[in-house]
Amino acid sequence: MSKRQHSKQLDKARAKRRADALARRERRTRITVVVVVALLVVSLVGVGLVLGGDEPTPQVDDVETPVGEEPETAAPAVEPCPPADDAPEVDATIYDEPPLADLDADVDLAATMATTCGDVVLDLDVDRAPNAVANLVGLAEDGYYDGVLFHRVIDGFVIQAGDPAGTGCGQEDCTPTGFDPDAPTYPGYTIEDETSAADDFPEAPTGGVEYPRGTVAMARTDAPDSTGSQFFVVQGDPIVLPDASYIVVGTVTEGMDVVDRIAGQPTEPGDRPVQEVRITSFTVERG
Repeated sequence: MSKRQHSKQLDKARAKRRADALARRERRTRITVVVVVALLVVSLVGVGLVLGGDEPTPQVDDVETPVGEEPETAAPAVEPCPPADDAPEVDATIYDEPPLADLDADVDLAATMATTCGDVVLDLDVDRAPNAVANLVGLAEDGYYDGVLFHRVIDGFVIQAGDPAGTGCGQEDCTPTGFDPDAPTYPGYTIEDETSAADDFPEAPTGGVEYPRGTVAMARTDAPDSTGSQFFVVQGDPIVLPDASYIVVGTVTEGMDVVDRIAGQPTEPGDRPVQEVRITSFTVERG
């Protein structure tokens, strides 16, 4: 074989190797694109499953949460709440026992819950739930709720607050690996159930109990006597909860438009508002 023929064969071999390498790169690129697209589809389906359910799923970070039927569709967007930059710093105590206020059985209690989204006025019903109302008033008069975040808002369902940690579990980290059952947890105590507080609410046709719009009730876990400091305001009309075990402490008399505005704020996964909404003060007047 001449040198010229040998050189031509080498050139052909090099060209073939370059072509084979190019083909391999193109195949790897196609495989990468397919994998990325598949992962994106799985991610989007996962988000849809998390956000699109009709029933609120109990979570580690939702320890004191009402569980019931949520709306299937969201209401139109509402005016954004102002930034919470001027809200007071949270300075809450972890108690050894409930800070129960000393209340007369026939006292009239009007509470104003000022928030970064507006004021909500409540009529607290000490006759309906004397122990739970005394607990709520005692916390409010201690300044416990000042600066506290609405950590769970669901349009057509409820707005929920009362955890100084701002998470719903009373600690900063509610993940299974981060939550410490032996560590101090807000508020540091629980109170006994007052199961008659919602006995006059109607049964829902599909089962459960209807809690009317504007109802203010204490949040709890599935365990008995698990009410602490968290509360929720019913924004749906009505909402259906499994039973009458959520202690009703009052009703909204003014400011349901503010409740609607808070409930309509855009939220992150887990129902936490993207724009923080905080309680700036919680004052109680005794009549």
